[in-house]
Amino acid sequence: MKQLYLFRLLQRTIMYVLVVMAIVGVSMSAVAAQPPRGGTRPMVAYEFTSISAGIQHTCALTSVGTIYCWGDNANGQLGIGSLVSKSTPTLVKQPTGVTFRTVSASGNHTCALSTINKAYCWGSNSSGQLGNGTTTNSNVPAAVSTPAGVTFTRLQIGWAHTCALTNTNVAYCWGNNDYGNVGNGQSDLRFTIPMRVSMPTGIAFATITAGQYHSCAMTTNKKAYCWGTNVFGALGSWPPDNKRNKPVEVANVLLNDDGGVSGLSAGGQFSYLCHRCQCLSGQIYLVLGSCRYRTARVWDV
Repeated sequence: MKQLYLFRLLQRTIMYVLVVMAIVGVSMSAVAAQPPRGGTRPMVAYEFTSISAGIQHTCALTSVGTIYCWGDNANGQLGIGSLVSKSTPTLVKQPTGVTFRTVSASGNHTCALSTINKAYCWGSNSSGQLGNGTTTNSNVPAAVSTPAGVTFTRLQIGWAHTCALTNTNVAYCWGNNDYGNVGNGQSDLRFTIPMRVSMPTGIAFATITAGQYHSCAMTTNKKAYCWGTNVFGALGSWPPDNKRNKPVEVANVLLNDDGGVSGLSAGGQFSYLCHRCQCLSGQIYLVLGSCRYRTARVWDV
């Protein structure tokens, strides 16, 4: 009898332990499923595939076509639907059904191209750099007023102007034009919609880049053209002058022996050319501007 009593006591003890464990397990699962304090659910982790930085904000594109931004948001450049600055990556409020394939941040605005090559911009719009026909800031992505029949395939932004390249190798720019950085040959101080750049006859651009107050592009036959401010020689033309409101060819310094320019990027008030690029050795870079009144400086890497 005593053995039977002990056996039944052991059974009950085991049953009680199992019940308690089940209750605790359910409770822990419920706690784990709750959002953290403040009511915000944790950000879903995606792989970032590209990243771009403005003055005081940063944006990154994910592998699923969404964009996260963080940093200063005084002008809505984070695109999150408010003007609250964020210290951690925060999901941009993308239009319904839109997925992005590129993102570019600079100054106080951000732009992106969708997977169907539709351009969107958000943030500061004091010079019309969002390209939507207004000068009103936007804290969510706003569609660029792309000309009829035009398809943008590349998008680059400067301090307060934006440039794009079409699928037919034609350049468009909009926004601030204080120094002719829109490149359409006109003297207006700003343009709120994309304007076709006054490209030289027979020229087709393969890439485009935008600096603070100037823009540059590389042609399909690897020639470099720049327009905008040239106070510090950023356009690569001599002598340095105030501005050029149409593309001018970069001075042909060491660019004629083996195929021309292979890379081009515009900075604040200077430009970088990469000529005869090879991996790790034998690279020659030309800096246009940067050093006051020097058209080019060349060194080996």
